[in-house]
Amino acid sequence: MRRLARLATVLLLAVSTTALADLQVSEAKLRLLPGDLPAAGYFTLTNTGKQPVVLTGAQSPAFAQVMMHRSSLENGMASMQHVAQVEVPAGATPPDADATSA
Repeated sequence: MRRLARLATVLLLAVSTTALADLQVSEAKLRLLPGDLPAAGYFTLTNTGKQPVVLTGAQSPAFAQVMMHRSSLENGMASMQHVAQVEVPAGATPPDADATSA
């Protein structure tokens, strides 16, 4: 759980410190898999500010690599698509944004 907290914190550091004050993290969880399989972190970001916030990357000292993804479910099949940025609208929560790490 500490690794997920660090991951979420470093992900948030990819935005300006002004915008950081407007972001709230909730429902954080980390899925660890055996061996060298990638881990996945899931959390909900809510922008309580009056301006949209754009996350442009993520990093963590706990993992060699962190990537942002958008999850989707189509015809009963779950998938994840890599995204270069995630926009968190003012006063809202973006749907289906995830972070995976290795």
